[in-house]
Amino acid sequence: MLRQQAAAGDIVLLFGDESGALTHPYLAHAWAERGADLRVPAPGQARKRALLGVRDHGSGELVVHVSASKRSTDFIALLEILDLRYGPKPGRATAPVVLVLDHGPIHTSRLVANMVIDQETVTRTFPDGPGEVDVVALDEVENGRIAKAWFKRGSPCLL
Repeated sequence: MLRQQAAAGDIVLLFGDESGALTHPYLAHAWAERGADLRVPAPGQARKRALLGVRDHGSGELVVHVSASKRSTDFIALLEILDLRYGPKPGRATAPVVLVLDHGPIHTSRLVANMVIDQETVTRTFPDGPGEVDVVALDEVENGRIAKAWFKRGSPCLL
């Protein structure tokens, strides 16, 4: 149903995921004659990089945030990029944004600056039977209270 709403222009549908990469990939296997001393030159230190990406279902455009970690602050930085691109601006009509996330651990977060991100798996009975659905809440906090809240629900998974 979300894809149909996106095709009609009623919503902006985004799919997000995260991954990691090494600047010098690990060499797990190589061919060598038995007993040979195999050495592979690898200058520099291998460093991990976290890739947090979001793909726009309608345009196919990809937004990627590269960082040294997969911390909640990095996820907030990605959300700020998305806000600049898809958020409301004076004089520009905007459709609601639906961000579909996977089950990655980055989605379970705490208070960061004035934003709280919470990911939960809700167990309930759907019309087709019992199941689970992932729900993400993004709360903006002002003066110790929730000023604004956004909720995104994943697709139900029947048990």
